[in-house]
Amino acid sequence: MDTLVSVRCLAWEWAAYLRERGHRVAFADDWCMLRSRNGQGIRYRWLLLCARKPTRRLTISERETVQAQLLRGKRARERVYVVLGFHIHDGRLLVVPAARALQEPRLKTSVGGIPWEW
Repeated sequence: MDTLVSVRCLAWEWAAYLRERGHRVAFADDWCMLRSRNGQGIRYRWLLLCARKPTRRLTISERETVQAQLLRGKRARERVYVVLGFHIHDGRLLVVPAARALQEPRLKTSVGGIPWEW
């Protein structure tokens, strides 16, 4: 599956998931980020990535993007998370704070994650 198509699918499904839980969701122009606000007014920035294997190492450009989004989120008083969709047989979704994603050498489904139907 093409990466852009995967990220678009993940963006729509994650937005629907958030809306079911009372969030107001706004899409970014590049489909790799969503912003939301829950019913209590807490603001979130969701950075979307996909993986085809059960582990994923962030590239240098992805790390730079996450770092930049983390700074923007801090200025906007948003909680910044990385949402990583894994296209493995059982499908999983890993949601981690962006700061933690930068510290981890690899993001893995074995550490946790949400079972997710693609």
